[in-house]
Amino acid sequence: MFNDHEEEIQAYLIKEGYSVSKFLRKDRNCYYFRVNNIWLGDHIVKVQNGFLGFLKERVSG
Repeated sequence: MFNDHEEEIQAYLIKEGYSVSKFLRKDRNCYYFRVNNIWLGDHIVKVQNGFLGFLKERVSG
């Protein structure tokens, strides 16, 4: 069963200007999403819940 974090992270990514295509997987405390951005195109981001908010890292693309 998924936690509320997945929905919170999707809302965060949308607020950052990404279009979330697909949730890929959860690995410990990291969530992987396939996203699309007008400037960067289609790529995968890793998001984790940090001390002061979400930490976003571009993984591929």
